[in-house]
Amino acid sequence: LLGPKRLIGAWVFETFGVKMVMTWWSAIFATVVVAFPLMYRTARGALTLSEEERRCLQGTDRRVEFEKHNRELKRARSFIRSRHKKGDFELLYLKCAEDILKESFEAWERLISSDYEKLLERAERETHLCHGEYIHHNIIFNRQEVAVVNFQHFEINVQVNDICLFLRKIMEKQNWNESLAERMMEAYERELSLSGEERSYLAICLGYPEKVWKLIHHYYHTNKAWVPEKSAKKLELFLEQEEKRKKLIRNLFSC
Repeated sequence: LLGPKRLIGAWVFETFGVKMVMTWWSAIFATVVVAFPLMYRTARGALTLSEEERRCLQGTDRRVEFEKHNRELKRARSFIRSRHKKGDFELLYLKCAEDILKESFEAWERLISSDYEKLLERAERETHLCHGEYIHHNIIFNRQEVAVVNFQHFEINVQVNDICLFLRKIMEKQNWNESLAERMMEAYERELSLSGEERSYLAICLGYPEKVWKLIHHYYHTNKAWVPEKSAKKLELFLEQEEKRKKLIRNLFSC
């Protein structure tokens, strides 16, 4: 994992220009990726839940979530159209809204017609646990160990949700680097392989324009008299990376 052509080493070299050697801290860094799928097995084996606790931990159905997000994307477009004065972010969203809505509704329709129902039923039956927010902000390094914190979004759900968030966050920062994504998936599947249904679900989730929805959600539910300049920059970056994102999904998941 730590060599310049392997998962961790390649990411560190591409990001920081540093070649990693086998020190105690590089070993801990590697452990984060290896521990990702192993965390599920440990947590599932350690918990005995009552029916009430299981209901409380039941995660969101992504079909319902996508549908709600799509309605919000449409409402925001209608709202922005009705405004007389429009800022850079609003003008940019109107320019790309048709394509974004087409993409978001296609992802929702693909999800409905997929085997997602089977994945969800299995997750509930076998108590598949998700961290809910497995990103670098929630990983603490110590000299001898790595700790995962902030389990506020901990839930019973399809575990591919965690992989999707983790992969998408890194890809957004790495300009959807296809070779890096491939090595990340290989490293994960050496510990916990994905079924065809899980890979298909992951492709659908990565294909949903989640970044745009987050920007629109923040815009729609905050003071619209002043939209931060960074919102327009983030939307511009998403649109710049769009073709690379689509190409990565096609090549990585053969779809």
